[in-house]
Amino acid sequence: MFKMTQEEAIRIYKLANLAIKKIALSYPETPEGKLGFAVTERAILDAYDFKERKVNGIDISDREGALSYLNEGEMYWAEMCGVNSDYIRRVIRQVGLTL
Repeated sequence: MFKMTQEEAIRIYKLANLAIKKIALSYPETPEGKLGFAVTERAILDAYDFKERKVNGIDISDREGALSYLNEGEMYWAEMCGVNSDYIRRVIRQVGLTL
């Protein structure tokens, strides 16, 4: 993994949270919408939050899997809620993050 300054990691984390806030507005206020948004939010946080999250000594974040989910084709849970996968990718890029 590459090295980055703490300031750069914080900047990226703030951009990820900005994207999450914008994307959240697109999900319906239904149980399914809340679930779909939670999946998208977790993928974005796993992709752009560089803190290690461990449970019983095992890293539970999956940066490569999250980036793959965000990059490749349709995001199933988003599409099921009526949120276009390309829209999510566009918002992520608009805030200044790379996929």
